[in-house]
Amino acid sequence: MTAFELPEEEDEALVARGQRGDHDAFGKLYTRHYSYSWGVAYRMVFHRNDADDLAQTAWVKVYKGLHTFKPDARFLPWLHQITVHVGIDHCRRQRRRPEVPAADVEALSAPTPMIARSSVADAVANEDVVRRALLALTPPHYRVVLVLADMLDMSSAHIAEILEMRASQVDPILNRARKKFAALVTRELDDQIGGE
Repeated sequence: MTAFELPEEEDEALVARGQRGDHDAFGKLYTRHYSYSWGVAYRMVFHRNDADDLAQTAWVKVYKGLHTFKPDARFLPWLHQITVHVGIDHCRRQRRRPEVPAADVEALSAPTPMIARSSVADAVANEDVVRRALLALTPPHYRVVLVLADMLDMSSAHIAEILEMRASQVDPILNRARKKFAALVTRELDDQIGGE
């Protein structure tokens, strides 16, 4: 930083300005963190248009709830929690198994070689198999807990805080989700091998 550059304003200072009605401050927060909230949403639904909608809904909730933000809190965890809750609500509303649009699969998954069934690690390398298994994982809170723990690398305590549950509830749900996910990956691999 040169002598003429000002340090970037902290998120919490921008929130405080936003709480006083400064729309430019809120715009800076949005510009700075929209892609983060979109990424969280996408990891929950694996659908671009739904992720767009969920991220937008989360930011509307942030805007409307800005007055409730506590001055001693950090903004990014608050945004994350709101985005996750919007995603959870969306998953609960889904009555059918969501489909992965072909355009998303093509755009986000590089072609992968044939997977040998001998290695689960090989299966993890195949994004398409993982994506389909995650989308098939029910009930929806299994997917949410699994994504938060294994894709976003959150601790059980943090997951419990975000999902508003006791920490002692997270690990059993995560264990069941991992077992069910492993079975779904195996089934996807069997389908892939059998379809050739």
